[in-house]
Amino acid sequence: DGRSDRSGNFVVGMYNAFHKGGGPSSGENNAGLYRIGASPGGGLEEILSYRFRVSNGISFSPDGRTMYFCDTPTRKVFAFSYDPQAQGTNALTNRRLVYSMPSHLPGGPDGAQVDAAGKLWIALSGAGMVVQVDPETSMTD
Repeated sequence: DGRSDRSGNFVVGMYNAFHKGGGPSSGENNAGLYRIGASPGGGLEEILSYRFRVSNGISFSPDGRTMYFCDTPTRKVFAFSYDPQAQGTNALTNRRLVYSMPSHLPGGPDGAQVDAAGKLWIALSGAGMVVQVDPETSMTD
């Protein structure tokens, strides 16, 4: 999964193809989240200080200062304070939970987008639905 931030950098997450089992890294948190700089020769840098399994839902608030991210097997979506100019793992701080998928629904959070009002829209793969989340209150609609 990947998305351009408001400054033109490209944020992209890895995917552990064996996250469902059966492979050499089954169940391991071994994927990273990276940013490619917008300027020519901007380079690649890791921006998340921990590892995960399946990157999804990368999206940004209208002002670009909040980034949303989901590790699908956890069924949780987190918000981070985001600084497009900060180096490395200093780019993401203040991790907070904004959505936890109810246990009665199958699947997991997948793609996401933020609308002009700052509401987060999340596709729930396997549940066949989309939810709107208010990141300030974690209330769904």
